[in-house]
Amino acid sequence: MTSSLFSINSCVIIRVLKKALLTGFFVLLCGSFAFADLRDIPFKEEYSSSHFSINFQPVYPLIIGQETQVRVATDLAANEVWLSLSNGEKIKLEEKGKKWVGKFVASKKPPYGWRLLSIHIKYKTEIENISAYNKFLQFFSIPSPSKKAEKLFVGKMWYRAFPIDTEIKEVLKSGAKKEDEVTVKDVMSVFGPEESVLSDTLSKKSQIEGQPTLFTLKEKESETLTQQGSSPLLISGDRVFSFSSKNIEGTKEGFLPGVSREESLRVSIAGKLQDTDIDATFFSSSVLGINEVSSREENVSILLKNGSTEAYLGNYTPKMDDLEFSSINNVLSGVRVEGEYDKWGFKMLAAAPKGESKFIKMYGNGTQGPYNLGFFPVVIDSERVEVNGISQKRGNDYDIDYQAGTITFKNKTIPKESIISIHYDFRETIYQHSTYALRGKLYPLPNLKIGATYINDLDSLNNAANIAQSASIEPQSHLIIGADGAFAYQDLINMQGEVAYSQKKNKLLSDPDLKDIGRAAKLDAVSAFGPFNLRGKFKRVGLNFAAVGDAKPRQDLTEYLTLLSFQPNSVLLAEGSFSNSDYLQEETRYKTVDKMGRVRLSQPAYPSFEYIYKEILESNDPVSGTPIDRLTIKDSLQIRHDMGIFQAAVTGDKEKRLSRTPTEETIVYKTLNAGISLAPQEKFLASGNVELRETDGTFNDNDSYKKTYILKLSASPTREYMLAGSLNYIDDTKDGITQVSDFSYKAQLFGFLKTDGQYAVSSLKETFGVTEEGVRKEEGSLRFEINPFSNLRLRYYYRPNMTLLTRTQRPAYSNLTNQIESNWFIFNSTVLGYSLQTVNGFNIDKTDFPSYLRNQNVEDSTTAIYSIKTAPLNFLSCEFDYTKEDRVSLILTSTSEAAAYQKNNIQNRGLTAVIKTPLTEKFAIDSNYSYQISKTGTEESFDNAQNLLTQTISLKGILNINSFLALNASYSYSQLTNFLLADNRDTYTLAPGAGFTFSLPGQFRLDGNYSYAKSYVGTNSEKTNLSLRGKYDFYSFLHVAVRAESEISTFPSYKTSELSGNVEINL
Repeated sequence: MTSSLFSINSCVIIRVLKKALLTGFFVLLCGSFAFADLRDIPFKEEYSSSHFSINFQPVYPLIIGQETQVRVATDLAANEVWLSLSNGEKIKLEEKGKKWVGKFVASKKPPYGWRLLSIHIKYKTEIENISAYNKFLQFFSIPSPSKKAEKLFVGKMWYRAFPIDTEIKEVLKSGAKKEDEVTVKDVMSVFGPEESVLSDTLSKKSQIEGQPTLFTLKEKESETLTQQGSSPLLISGDRVFSFSSKNIEGTKEGFLPGVSREESLRVSIAGKLQDTDIDATFFSSSVLGINEVSSREENVSILLKNGSTEAYLGNYTPKMDDLEFSSINNVLSGVRVEGEYDKWGFKMLAAAPKGESKFIKMYGNGTQGPYNLGFFPVVIDSERVEVNGISQKRGNDYDIDYQAGTITFKNKTIPKESIISIHYDFRETIYQHSTYALRGKLYPLPNLKIGATYINDLDSLNNAANIAQSASIEPQSHLIIGADGAFAYQDLINMQGEVAYSQKKNKLLSDPDLKDIGRAAKLDAVSAFGPFNLRGKFKRVGLNFAAVGDAKPRQDLTEYLTLLSFQPNSVLLAEGSFSNSDYLQEETRYKTVDKMGRVRLSQPAYPSFEYIYKEILESNDPVSGTPIDRLTIKDSLQIRHDMGIFQAAVTGDKEKRLSRTPTEETIVYKTLNAGISLAPQEKFLASGNVELRETDGTFNDNDSYKKTYILKLSASPTREYMLAGSLNYIDDTKDGITQVSDFSYKAQLFGFLKTDGQYAVSSLKETFGVTEEGVRKEEGSLRFEINPFSNLRLRYYYRPNMTLLTRTQRPAYSNLTNQIESNWFIFNSTVLGYSLQTVNGFNIDKTDFPSYLRNQNVEDSTTAIYSIKTAPLNFLSCEFDYTKEDRVSLILTSTSEAAAYQKNNIQNRGLTAVIKTPLTEKFAIDSNYSYQISKTGTEESFDNAQNLLTQTISLKGILNINSFLALNASYSYSQLTNFLLADNRDTYTLAPGAGFTFSLPGQFRLDGNYSYAKSYVGTNSEKTNLSLRGKYDFYSFLHVAVRAESEISTFPSYKTSELSGNVEINL
């Protein structure tokens, strides 16, 4: 009964803890404003701490928008110093004498007040080497080499910056100086309650004369900076509310009535209150609408840190000190409290998992992906991706679609023999779930650590009986109690161990006393004396043991490892190891024996040699679990050499795989790899690799020869030139060619030629009907601009977009765009323009398996535009455009026997003339005339489907009453002629209209328009449109936009109304 009540109230406890922590946070926040006046903190032109002092020139507090020089002095042996501003900007300082100097400009956000500044100092320091081997040398008075380590010191401080008054800004521009020397107190007095520089203070000083700087601050001895208690909070964020309401009386094609609403809130708070550092983020969003699935998302992240204690509320992945058995492998949402002190430390958490743990292992397919995870959607930040045991980083190595549950690798393809392992959380749980954990650790001696962990992970019993009937899965609980320790004595012995007890109840409803009990233990020890190092590792996991959140645990495991190495000096290293692993996973027994030997010779200024020999015996396929009884023997020799700024390496491998089950098969891989790289330079970085691999198997279908080329390049010698890119090209006699590349460049040649572009190639999997095929996608954009004369500009664009089917090496999709533009400036008031664009495209019929030779559709188009823009008089500007478009398409209509296509011909011709005449400063007239011909035909005809002529003329007058109000009136007449009709070919439309614009520059704008349109003879219709748009901006904090529209139609009869708006509040 007690356990049941504990399960029912678990989520309630988490909500109470969240509410308590949030309440405490806002109490501290309110208290800071009630009792702390930020202006009570004194101004200082130089701050100092235990390791650095910082000075601002020419004036402190800083002036927004003005350049400030910063000087940092430090007693550390610094080799690099930089500043990090609160807006993310990084300022690198240069060493000048005994100081590090740099410049930056105080940004406009926040508009005034306190900002956070971080000082990063990278330095080297000697560390004491107290190993037993060195003590042995010291006993015989033999000097031992000292060790140096590179460390990073980070100091934080707050500084103030304010906007500047107009009069003082004028003084700064003039370069004038006050006669009397201005002191620091004078500068501080200028910053009054309005948080700006006041001009009246300046007027009290003596008259301004002479040259250079307005304010001069003298460097002085460092003063100790003490920042205790509270410091200012940096608050930023936004609140956005959008809405739309559509209504209709009658029917109108394409108009969908309904109400939609979208809200979002984002607030970030950083600072210090009552000796507690605060870093908090609040985010919430909700969407409600007829066209979108209603959703709501909330995310709260609050970090409170006081000394060595910190509390966190939000989403996180718990880190239990890298424990293996007493670990939690889920993304949680809840509370975490931890502390680290001299002799002890602790961690506590109470949370709920964001999803259910999943694990998938698969072979690569020779492409980048996408690889399907099996379950979706996926919890954000829950994935852990490995390729052949090497961890991959999101953004650099792969991209993930959390909604679709797919992963696509970047800049490389995954070979078919490579193994991809992915742990992730499926964003769905059947029962309400809670996780509690408590961990404590002691440091009784400097070289001894003892720890204990308690974890309780359980489903709630609230409404569990009803859920179990439909889900056929009962609620469960999982309890883990563990202990761990670590001990080290110089270099003689370094050991760490862990034991754990697991208790799982899989039927809390029908049989709560049924338990699966498991135990696990491991010990890892390393010992060193002089040149010898010995490592031993043993692990034993019981049949029913599993860590929390481990989707596919390895159980009934016995694993041990021994390693012996010999390194008498930096030239020679020799080591050998033996490991054995025997475990049960998903009812399949895996056995692996691994033997390894390695010898390395390395001498500075000479090439280094490394030879590795491996034997691996595997009982089952590591992905499918199928019995294979495979022995792998691998020999590897690598030669490396550093030649100044170049590093070169050559590696030769021979790998032999002998499988005895289900049939005896031998595969031999012979690999030669050569690479060269350039040590990172300031403006140039390059590396290249060539790999040749021959595969020889018992069966001929395994034989292949693969060539791999890898290139990475980045160069930017000047601002006018840039080249960056990467290439991964594979040519396989069995699987064909796959390529992954991404290149971009920029160049300016001879002063009159500019060019830039980018080109990317990716190798992916794509669905063709019911099958998946490997494809290579190519997409790019190239631009060339030539200015042979000052009044002539020529441009050329090329945009290829293609998909190539890897298996057939034939294109599956193509869209090629070529465009030419020219502009000729004549008479200083006229521009002649010409543009020609051609588009050629097609895509194949994806049901035409397996050859894919049949096209689904083909389309070619040509568009030419001739234009003249001129302003012959001050009150007259004109623009004339002539457009000519021709398009031909073929659409598949039948696939029986010979494919049949329908040919469509489209012709569009258009002439547009626009004349604008600002007759006076208050009155202007705009006129427009257009002549459009639209023809559509099938097969050999060009106008049997459509033949229209549209002529439109319109006038618009604009009257500016004053700087706030403008009125306009318009009238248009159009005639539409349909040449395919025998009678009533012409439709005439008259459309008068009026409107107004009222604006307060930078604050408020309101636009209203009314239009009435009536068409008769050929097609009768009558429409009235009303629209009102408003926009209000209150500085940079509040932005409001509202739009109201209504349309009333008589033929056909309907009435629509739409009201929409957007409100945005910025902090």
